Amino acid sequence: MIRREIDILVEAARKQCAVVEKASHIAWTWEELREAAASGLYRGPDRLLPPDGHSGVTGPFPGCCHQGGAMAGAGGFHAVGQTEHFVIFAGATLARARE
Repeated sequence: MIRREIDILVEAARKQCAVVEKASHIAWTWEELREAAASGLYRGPDRLLPPDGHSGVTGPFPGCCHQGGAMAGAGGFHAVGQTEHFVIFAGATLARARE
């Protein structure tokens, strides 16, 4: 089913997934994604595809190889999907809840 990219991203962020822009490697918050939706960004049709590892985005915390700069308890993220412009990551607790 094809949906608007922004709708996929807002829903992922609402479910507490990390949504990271491929071009900048910056994580967007739910609020930022809602603002993007209101501004008309990322309204094109898209699908949630499996991560392919070619985007160059390896985690929700760019530059934190060991996540030393990340929040306590923020580790264990892994890619669960991607759209044209973003990679979506779920934390270990969220991924276990989906199984």
